[in-house]
Amino acid sequence: MNVQSDARHILFVYYTLDQLGGIETLIVRLSRRLCALGHRVTLLLQARPNAGNEDPALLAEVRKYATVQFVWGWFRTAPGSLRGLDLDGVDFIHAFESNSLLLATVIQRCCAPAARIVTGIYHTREYGTFCKPKRYQMLLVEDVFRSMPAPNLLFMNEAAVKEHTSSLGRDFGDSPILPLAIDTARFASLNRAPDRHRIVSVGRVTNFKTYNFTMLEVVRSLRSRGHPVEYHIYGDGELLPKLKQQVCDQGMEDCVFLHGALPYEQFGAMMEEAGVFVGMGTALIEAAASGVPALTAIESAKEPVSYGYLHESSGYHIGEYIEGEKEYPLADKIEEMLALGPEAYAEACERSRRRAADFSIEVVTDRLLECLESSVPFSYEITWHMRLRDEVDLWTWRLLRACGVPDPYLSRYPRKVG
Repeated sequence: MNVQSDARHILFVYYTLDQLGGIETLIVRLSRRLCALGHRVTLLLQARPNAGNEDPALLAEVRKYATVQFVWGWFRTAPGSLRGLDLDGVDFIHAFESNSLLLATVIQRCCAPAARIVTGIYHTREYGTFCKPKRYQMLLVEDVFRSMPAPNLLFMNEAAVKEHTSSLGRDFGDSPILPLAIDTARFASLNRAPDRHRIVSVGRVTNFKTYNFTMLEVVRSLRSRGHPVEYHIYGDGELLPKLKQQVCDQGMEDCVFLHGALPYEQFGAMMEEAGVFVGMGTALIEAAASGVPALTAIESAKEPVSYGYLHESSGYHIGEYIEGEKEYPLADKIEEMLALGPEAYAEACERSRRRAADFSIEVVTDRLLECLESSVPFSYEITWHMRLRDEVDLWTWRLLRACGVPDPYLSRYPRKVG
C-alpha cells in the first residue's frame, strides 16, 4: 500500500510536552510530517498545563498538526476519563515510553479495539532494567513488553535491542530499527560564524547525562594546555542546582556558563557560534545538522570519555553505552578539532551535516508508516486486580521513600556497569 496516500488515524500517547527533550521534539516532528502527508494525528497527554498559563512552546507547536487531548489517572483510573474523549477510528496507537504503553493497552480495550499498538524504545533500559527490587509497575511493563509481537516494537538502535534482550531474556533481533528523527531542513540556512573555543551542550541535567559534570575536568585540562575554551550549558533538570554548586566551588564561573532551559525555537541560533558540541540524543544530531562537529557523550560514564564525533560513526547510536566500544578522552577529541586548519575544520562541519541526514524526519516518518502497516494485532488486559496491586505499591513506596529507602523506579536508567 502507498502509505502517503492512504490516510490513517494515529494516536500518540505520552506524558507531557512541558519540557524540551528527544521524545518531545520527536512527537512534534512526526506530527508535522504525518499531517503534511495527509494522516490524522491525535496526541493524548496526561499532564495539562497549569490553569491560566499559555501552552509550552512544544505543545503550542504540535497543536498546529495534531488534535491534543488529556486524560487523568493514567492506567490505574483512566477508563473513567477516557469515555469523554474522541478517539473514534484510531488505526494505530503509538506509545513513547513505558507508562504510555500501559495506558495504550487500556485505551485499546476501552475505546479502540481494532487499533494496533506499537511502542517506541527510546532509552536502552526503558522497558527492562537490572535493578532490584522492582516496583510492581516495572514488572507489569516487562510482562506487557515480553508479550508484544516483534514487529510492534520499534527500537531506536541496536544498543536498545541488545540491552532489552539481555534484561528481559527474549531475543528482539527481529524487531525493526526506527531511529530518532530531526528536521534537518530547519538548520540548513544557519549563518554559522563558529568560535572554536566555544563548547556547547544542550539537554536536561539529569542522572545519566554525567558529561555535564565530567566536562568541568575537561575544561580545566584544556585551559591548562593553553586553549581558552568556554563551556556553555543549556538545559534544566533535577541536578542543575548540584552542577551550579560544583561550578561555584571550583571557581569556574568565568569559563562555565549555565544558561538554563533553551526554548525550542532557539536551538539553531545557539549553534551559530558553537565550535564543538558535546552531548547525546536528538540534540547531538541537531547540532551535527547545524554543521557543528558533535562529540557523542556516553550515558552514565564516570570518566570524561566519548565515542568520538558523530560524523566518524556508523549506525544509529547516539550516546548509549556500548560494551566493548572504543572510548576516547573528551579533552583529546576537542583538542583534535582545535588543531585543525580552517579548511579541515570546514570539512568536519560539512561531514557532520551529511551524517545528520541519516536521521532526517522524511526518512524516519516513511519508515514509521511502513512499521505501522507491518504491525500485527495485540491486546493485553490490565485487570482491576492489577490496578489494585499498583495502587498498593504506590502508597507503599511513598512510605518507604519517606523513610529514606531509594525508589528503584527513579534509578532504573543508569546502566549495570561502571
